Amino acid sequence: LQPPRQIDELSLGNAAGTPWRYETDGASWGILVAGGAECTGLCRERMFLARQVHRTLGRDMHRVKRFYLDTADNVSPETAAYLKAEQPDLTILRAPEAALRSLLANRPGDPDPLSSGAIYLVDKRGFVMMVYLPTHPGRAMTDDLRFLLRNSPE
Repeated sequence: LQPPRQIDELSLGNAAGTPWRYETDGASWGILVAGGAECTGLCRERMFLARQVHRTLGRDMHRVKRFYLDTADNVSPETAAYLKAEQPDLTILRAPEAALRSLLANRPGDPDPLSSGAIYLVDKRGFVMMVYLPTHPGRAMTDDLRFLLRNSPE
């Protein structure tokens, strides 16, 4: 993603609605999937891939967190049940949809964060650095993450 974008420019909140800042509350590499109140179809496929990539990191798993960025006021009961059952150790964050699109899809060629199936890689300081579309193999994300973890301090 050129240039990298600071995720803390969004008014992020945690599931309880408390303000949340990536730089202080996240403080690790992050895999982020954006969605709305409903996470079905492509969204679930991308969530599954993000979880699988996270698992392939093995002993470095603890250095990476997974996030679902909800652009609705609340996820649907079905989506909440899915996230709880199928996505353990996932952090749900909230951000306004318009602000998310303004931040991540503001340049020509940027994919829509909600409809494209994009998975974003966020660095330890909260900069969204890379985007992976369904056309990218999961192996590419795994290889990039391993390289970044190997070359960044604990």
